[in-house]
Amino acid sequence: MRLDPFSLKLFISVVERGSIAAAATLENEADVGICTASTPALGLEVFPYHEDELVLLVPRGHALARKRTVALIDTLDHEPAVPVHALRRGDAGGSQAAGR
Repeated sequence: MRLDPFSLKLFISVVERGSIAAAATLENEADVGICTASTPALGLEVFPYHEDELVLLVPRGHALARKRTVALIDTLDHEPAVPVHALRRGDAGGSQAAGR
């Protein structure tokens, strides 16, 4: 049996807080939700979905621009352009292990 794609009803809502997506899924307001692995999801089944490849942005001439590869620990002595809490989750290469 083939589904008629025109008979499907699809509603997509983008929210920037994973806790909202989790609550909507738990309360059956959404069939599925996507959030970070650190979002509390009690009462829901959680499946790995996607891995992001992070890239580092530096201006030409920056000390890190001369490197072929850069680990998170290499960036810790430089001013970040992203919130520090995003760098200190411990999932990107050792900032917690370095005690920073």
